[in-house]
Amino acid sequence: MAQVYTIAANGQRDIWIQAEMVRLGLARVMPWPGEYADIAALYALEAEAREKGRGIWSDPFYAPRSPDPNALAQFVDSVQIVEGIITSVADVRGQIYLNFGADYRTDFTVAIAKKNVKRFTAGNIDPLALEGAKVRVRGWVELINGPMIWLNQPERLEILS
Repeated sequence: MAQVYTIAANGQRDIWIQAEMVRLGLARVMPWPGEYADIAALYALEAEAREKGRGIWSDPFYAPRSPDPNALAQFVDSVQIVEGIITSVADVRGQIYLNFGADYRTDFTVAIAKKNVKRFTAGNIDPLALEGAKVRVRGWVELINGPMIWLNQPERLEILS
């Protein structure tokens, strides 16, 4: 991933292209491991574009999904933004599961592999303390029991309340 800027006449950085695309609603934010962009700034620009219905945000197809497993199952094998309340959390042999319903075998779940948990704690996020939190997650939806997103980095998890 590269961060691209236009250069002003004085040779200084002028416009951050990624930020401008997000601000105009021409792109969604999707952090990648090792990317050092200002994710908080990009999320703020995306929220503004979504609120104002700019670009892709004027089309309901791009709206954040609810964690309803039946509706979300229609978007398996695609990148989605899902927003909801974590109803329970579980640590199974070091792997963390954030459940969005009463039945982990059918409801939407976010999983954090054991090898990635340290990234969250290093970023001051304790996944086991998120029960009851309203969150927004981004990632590839798979069908493992119910719909599931594997989070490999904390930047793909926004804690809303």
